[in-house]
Amino acid sequence: MTTIRHYLVWILAAAMLVAPLGASASQQDYEITAGDANTGVTYRAAVNAALQALASLSSGNTSPTTTYAHQLWADTGNDLLKIRNAANGAWITIGRLSEVYLGLAALSAENEFTAAQKLKGDALLLRLKDTGTSGEEWALRSDGGYIEVLLNTGTESSPTWTAQIITGVNALRIGNGTSSNIDIIANNAAATKPRLRYQAAGSKWQYSNDGSTFNDMGSGEGGGGGSDSLPVGSLVTFMGPSCPAGTLATDGGAISRSTYASLFAVIGTMYGIGDGSTTFNKPDLRGYFLRGRDNGAGVDPDRASRTNRGDGTTGDNVGTKQSHQFYSHNHSASSSISHNPSYWDQFMMMMYNNAHGQAMGAPPVGEYGADFSWTWNSSNALVVSTSVAANGGNETRPVNINVLYCIKH
Repeated sequence: MTTIRHYLVWILAAAMLVAPLGASASQQDYEITAGDANTGVTYRAAVNAALQALASLSSGNTSPTTTYAHQLWADTGNDLLKIRNAANGAWITIGRLSEVYLGLAALSAENEFTAAQKLKGDALLLRLKDTGTSGEEWALRSDGGYIEVLLNTGTESSPTWTAQIITGVNALRIGNGTSSNIDIIANNAAATKPRLRYQAAGSKWQYSNDGSTFNDMGSGEGGGGGSDSLPVGSLVTFMGPSCPAGTLATDGGAISRSTYASLFAVIGTMYGIGDGSTTFNKPDLRGYFLRGRDNGAGVDPDRASRTNRGDGTTGDNVGTKQSHQFYSHNHSASSSISHNPSYWDQFMMMMYNNAHGQAMGAPPVGEYGADFSWTWNSSNALVVSTSVAANGGNETRPVNINVLYCIKH
């Protein structure tokens, strides 16, 4: 009988090691009663149950029977982590057990800005309000695999978030919210801030020293224009059949003043007014050689007579023209004449030469006029007419090769 009694005691003790009587394995009142301290086995079982409840945050479908201020409870029935308030009068929900970071960003209420920064809802990870003179409102958001820095272009109550910086894996976009433009502005105190931007329209990089007037830096790799830094209005000598991206053929055609506003700002209507309101003309360099403006050097003697470039401007100005001209010069000509004088002439010449010891066929020299007085027979006089034949083509030109002149826009 004694043996059976001891056996039952050991069974009861083993059951108490698994869970204390009157409580689930994950919940406990955290009290060691006199009964718990009856034996070493019961005491050990009570302590283990309290530690298990503490480790599991008193998890269960129902709240713990005995509660304490600031006690944690994993409410498995509602998938919530809760904490007892300071007065031990109610449970306060902290977050969801199944969500990363307990879903705090989604559960946090949007209220007045009482701190420099708050976690917000609507997919915002961070929202900041500048309480200074600017009043600007910024936010940080994760969207589509990217982290975005946003500016509120609406109001605080009805925000409109516009991306200013977007960064992801191997990607960084600094811009005005569009998917293809980049705009980098120097952070200085000057009223006119230097800027660097990429514009998808025209596929070109541009820079500005004052923040408003932009110069093209080229059309980029693959665009055909290279990555040069020629300013708008520069001429590009191109050896292909058509002008590369970022440039236009100099064929005198009319183009839009708005589409090519940068070029219009440089040349205006110098080469023609277009339709007088919406278009302007490009320079026409087809078939022309280029010549540097004299500008006081005195190399171009006819600079004052240069003709209209397109807007009525003449003289020594960029774009004015000159027609064909030869430099003033003389031509020399020579003739070879063979003449057979009359017999009388030959006789007189022979007598003269004989008297002076000259060869018979030599012309009379020396004292010709002093020794003889004779007259040339007018019937034997010779009249010679000489002309210079024309030679050359349609123009005066050096050796040359055709190129395509293109203007940067």
